[in-house]
Amino acid sequence: ARIARIVAELGVIQTRKWRNVDVAARSVKMRRAFVRLGPAFVKIGQALSTRRDVLPKELCEELATLQDAMPPSLTGAEAMAIVEAELGKPVAELFDGLDASSEPVAAASLGQV
Repeated sequence: ARIARIVAELGVIQTRKWRNVDVAARSVKMRRAFVRLGPAFVKIGQALSTRRDVLPKELCEELATLQDAMPPSLTGAEAMAIVEAELGKPVAELFDGLDASSEPVAAASLGQV
């Protein structure tokens, strides 16, 4: 149901300029949809970004940002709460220099640091 809702938000995918479609705007919407759908779809988007022989240049360029410009999926506090719940101890006892105020420095399709 989640996938259907997000696909419906995108509407019928029209990427041809001759149909008076704003390819750049549609490309941004598609990238955002892949991010919202989760890591498996981000990987699909990354693979599609390499298919300039099949997809419009603008779409490939937008999807290429999925390779190295992912937004963080968790705040530092959320990540710390998960670590503490999983390991059963406060993060401060387990790791030096990490606390709830630490923020992610990078994010990828399958994780963040």
